[in-house]
Amino acid sequence: MKIDTLMEVMRSNQLRKWPVGYPRELKLPVGSGKVISVIGSRRAGKSHCLYQVMQQLADQGVPQERMVFLNFEDERLSLEMQDLDLILQAYRQLYPSQALSDCYFFFDEIQNVAGWEKFVRRVYDNESKHVFVTGSNARLLSTEIATALRGRTLTYEVYPLSFRELLGFRELRIDLYHAQSKAAIVAAFADFMESGGFPEVVLEKDNLIRQKILQEYFNVMLFRDLVERYHIGQVDILRYFIKKVMGTVGSTVSVNNIYKDIKSNRYEVAKNSLYTYFEYITDSYMIRKLDKFDFSEMKQARSDKKCYPIDHGLFAALNFHFSKDLGKKLENLVALEFFKMGKTPMYFKQIKECDFVVEDGAGGFDAYQVAYDMEATQTKARELDGLVAACQVLGKNEGTVLTFDHYEEVMHKDVQVTMKPVWRWLLE
Repeated sequence: MKIDTLMEVMRSNQLRKWPVGYPRELKLPVGSGKVISVIGSRRAGKSHCLYQVMQQLADQGVPQERMVFLNFEDERLSLEMQDLDLILQAYRQLYPSQALSDCYFFFDEIQNVAGWEKFVRRVYDNESKHVFVTGSNARLLSTEIATALRGRTLTYEVYPLSFRELLGFRELRIDLYHAQSKAAIVAAFADFMESGGFPEVVLEKDNLIRQKILQEYFNVMLFRDLVERYHIGQVDILRYFIKKVMGTVGSTVSVNNIYKDIKSNRYEVAKNSLYTYFEYITDSYMIRKLDKFDFSEMKQARSDKKCYPIDHGLFAALNFHFSKDLGKKLENLVALEFFKMGKTPMYFKQIKECDFVVEDGAGGFDAYQVAYDMEATQTKARELDGLVAACQVLGKNEGTVLTFDHYEEVMHKDVQVTMKPVWRWLLE
C-alpha cells in the first residue's frame, strides 16, 4: 500500500543523519509564515539548504518527529496528484497525537508531481505554515507559484558554489595579504575556472571522475528535465541545440541561425520547436539569459539575448573547444557570480560593446569588462574603449576590467579604470 510506503519513507528520513557539511551562504528563513520555495539547477545544493534548516531546527530543540522530508525523486513514492493527501494520512497514523500545525514539511523536487501546488496551498491554508519546497524548474516561480500560491511564498534561487563558498568547502583561509594563503587562493581559482562550482565536483580530486560527473549531470538534465518532462522525441536535435546555445558565450543567440545550421545538415525540425526548446532549457536552469542594457525595460525585454551555461565546468566537460577558450570561460564565470550575488547583469552594445552592466545599489549602474589577458595593446584598447563607452552612457566616471591575473589602474578618456584579477574582486 502507498500509505505504508509513505510511513516507511517518512520514518527512515527522520532517523537519517543529514549530510549538512559546510554551510552555504544562502540562509533560508524559519518561521516566516510563508511557503519557502527554493529553485535552481540539479545538483546545485537545493536539498543541502533544506538539510541546513532541519539541522537548525534540531539545534533549537525541535524533535525529528515534527519534520517531514520527502524527496519526490525517490522511486518508492511514485505519487500522483490524487495521492498527495496520503502524506498527511500517513503522518497522522505515525503520530496520531501530534498537531500538524507544529510540523515542518520539506518537499524536495516536488515539481515531479503534476498539480503539486494545489496540495501545498491546502497544507499551508489548513494545516501548517511551515512548508519548504524545492524544484529544478523556473516554472515553480513563474507559473505554478504565481497562480496558485500568490502572496504566500518567498522564493530563493540556488546556484552552484560561488568562489567564496568553494574556498569554504575546501576550508581554505582567506587572507589576501598572506603569501601562502594568497597562493592557495590563486590555485583554487584556477581549479574553479577549470571545473566549476557543483559541490560534488568541488570535493572530488580526480579530474577524470570530475569530467564523468559533469557529463552525467548534463544527461540527467537532458533526459529527466527536458525529454521526460516535455515529452520530446527528437533527442539528438535537442542535444545539438543545447550545445550550440551554450557555445554562444560572449555573443547574442540566434535561434534562426541554429535552425539553418540544423537544416543544412539535413535534419528535420520545426523552427518553432527550437524557440520552445530555448524556453525549456532556460526554465530548467541549464542556461541563464542576459538582456541588452537599455533605460527602457520594454526594450530590454525585447532585446536579443546572451546566454551563459549554468556552470562553466559543466559546458567545458561537454565541449573541448570551450574548455580551451580561457576568455569565454572567465566571462561565463563572472556572469554566474553576478547571479549568485543576487544581481541581474545585462550586456551593453552600441557602436562599442561592454560585457556587463549591473545595478550599483544606489539607483545607477556599474560597467564591467572581462578580459583574460590585458597585455596585448590591441586587446587593451578594444576592452577599454568598450568599457568607457558604457560608462559614458551610464554617467559613470569609473569602471572595472576583470582579468585572470592583471592588476593596473589607468585613466582612459576621462574614465578611471581599475583592472584587477577576478579572484581578488570576488573576495574584496
